[in-house]
Amino acid sequence: MNESINFSQIAKVAKKRADLAQETGNSHSSFYPAQFIYCCLPYRATDEKIWLRENGTWTLGITPGIVTNPDGSRESFIPSGKLARAALLYVTTEAVKTGSPRIELAKSYRGFLQDLGIQWNQRNAREAVRQLRAVLSMSIQLSFVTADGEGGNVVSEYDFRVGSGREIHFDANADIKERESYLLLSQEFYEAVVVGHAVPIVTEAWRALIQETKSPLALDIYLWLSSRLANLTSPVHITWDQLYSQFGSESQSLAEFKKSFRVALETVKEYYPGANVREMGTGQGKTKGFKGLVLYRSVPPLPPKN
Repeated sequence: MNESINFSQIAKVAKKRADLAQETGNSHSSFYPAQFIYCCLPYRATDEKIWLRENGTWTLGITPGIVTNPDGSRESFIPSGKLARAALLYVTTEAVKTGSPRIELAKSYRGFLQDLGIQWNQRNAREAVRQLRAVLSMSIQLSFVTADGEGGNVVSEYDFRVGSGREIHFDANADIKERESYLLLSQEFYEAVVVGHAVPIVTEAWRALIQETKSPLALDIYLWLSSRLANLTSPVHITWDQLYSQFGSESQSLAEFKKSFRVALETVKEYYPGANVREMGTGQGKTKGFKGLVLYRSVPPLPPKN
């Protein structure tokens, strides 16, 4: 991708904003791991046993863990969709704000959904906990390729799990019981998001967007623009092929992806109206010239007006 992913720079900016949010008691910030912005989770349930996302020289690989249900049954799946993203934002935010890898869960599904910013109903409640547990049990491999300066390449790989343990108390109806339930993040993930690459996200805008849209793609675009636009020093050109590589689905053609991306982008702009993003090369056919998006430095996202 023409915009190189400089996680070190993202980390410095994100850390300053996170520290400022903690010092001022700013309740407007939630946090999301940068690695999962540039290499996204699946949009819908998949039967794949290994999920791979590539972005330039970076590759994110996910393998699912085993989830034990309240009735004793077990399943193994890669987290996906809106609720998986909400769960990832939730655990990252709690870790950053509390400074602890131990996260205390709300003592009811209703309270838990409120923490996630998701509208209450029984289906959402049970699926939210299911996706949360899948997020915690998944194993991650991040790899990237760099030149060694002598004509060769160096492949660097980092392996970790998101969670290291959890204890969730359920009643006979599979609701969360009025007892203490908690999650433990792995030390590797905790350090990656607290010390490293957690991107501040405007809580109110995220909650409004996740309740309004059915599109995980719109959520990913919002996260992406929130992490990039305010930090740009010059315009960045990104082709449709590059966007498709980052955000597309194998079940979509490039033409289908363009349509869905444009719709999702318009939705995102309702919640990030200051986003200065323009499409270029909208002509039909194989005319020469750049075709894609241009990102310009923009004001940071703000909470939506009531």
